[in-house]
Amino acid sequence: MWEALQQISHTTNEAWCILADFNTILSKENRYGSNTVERHDIRELNSFMTNCEELEMPSNGASFTWTNKTLWSRLDRAFTNSLWHEVFDCTLVSTLPPGLSDQSPFLIQFHDTPKPPLCFQYCDMWSSH
Repeated sequence: MWEALQQISHTTNEAWCILADFNTILSKENRYGSNTVERHDIRELNSFMTNCEELEMPSNGASFTWTNKTLWSRLDRAFTNSLWHEVFDCTLVSTLPPGLSDQSPFLIQFHDTPKPPLCFQYCDMWSSH
């Protein structure tokens, strides 16, 4: 999976977003419960983000997206490339409460942010040229 994602990332010239259950965590803060976090637990996802220059989409809602009632983890994430931010100025992923599944659904929200109007400024010194 990681090789396929890197291939897509390096060959696309368009804005892209990937939303998935990566089944791994980014840091020890992304797990709560009985299991300790080892270096190999976070290596794959961190390498993917670094190699592909991916950014995590800002989020709100629950910090943990999966649980088995004794262990809580943030396994689901939304990543974008830098072109995404040029095309879609302000996007946010909301982590919704889990339903029948042990996973939390995501909702991507697109917000319109007003751009400030361009101002033309004239300086008196230009009239002397």
